[in-house]
Amino acid sequence: MDYADIVRQIQATPGGSSLIALREIKALPGILWDDEIVERIVSGTYLDRFGVLVATNKRVIFVDKGLIYGVRVEDFPYSNITSIRYKVGLIMGEITIFASGNSAEIKMIHKNLVQNFCENVRAKISNVQQKPPIAINLQNIQPSPNSIIPQIPPTVIQPLNSSPDSTKLMIYHPSGHYFLLLSKGVTIAGRHINYQNSNILDNDIIATIIENPNNPSILGMRNDSPVNWSAILSNKTLDIPPGKTITIAKSVKLNFGGILGEIFP
Repeated sequence: MDYADIVRQIQATPGGSSLIALREIKALPGILWDDEIVERIVSGTYLDRFGVLVATNKRVIFVDKGLIYGVRVEDFPYSNITSIRYKVGLIMGEITIFASGNSAEIKMIHKNLVQNFCENVRAKISNVQQKPPIAINLQNIQPSPNSIIPQIPPTVIQPLNSSPDSTKLMIYHPSGHYFLLLSKGVTIAGRHINYQNSNILDNDIIATIIENPNNPSILGMRNDSPVNWSAILSNKTLDIPPGKTITIAKSVKLNFGGILGEIFP
């Protein structure tokens, strides 16, 4: 992202021109993605550190550039934000962002800017929530004959059958939500999850859908990636290291090393 373009975008935002001289602005070219556009920006303190809170077309970012410790960045993808609220005092205001079960309070913001900032973010959250999922059919290949699927007790969770029309994996990506259609032998590549991981390439196979050799009606997803996954089922969290398999079942939630997914019938 070009610095001059970022400055022009900031100058077009309410109150943005007064922030151009901040050192955090000079750090933005190395933080923003190529297709990101700055839509709102305010200055304030987060965890007692001064910085700027930036709302782009993709996410909300708090940037703090210290004189000694360098740049600190915390981002909040719109798909992870559940709500945002603000309050104002006589001179200053504050914004609270609720995301992924946590909250972040940014204080000491000019009171005339907080409402406009929050309304912009609320519109983005609404668009993400209303965005229809995209169905993606993956190419089938033969699964490995040596694959083994660990059993999950039926009392814990009910496995799905192997009907190709009954099993979908919803991916909750920062850029939007979409379905992957799963069936026996399907492989999932890095591009399907859209990893932001330099160790995983677009064409790298990160998962394969395989049958349970003892019960072909039960499918599982084998971790073929180099990163650990975690799965949540019936309020229990399981680790899925590379090479291991999780039974595909209703309402299983998966963390593919930073990207979240959920099984739907």
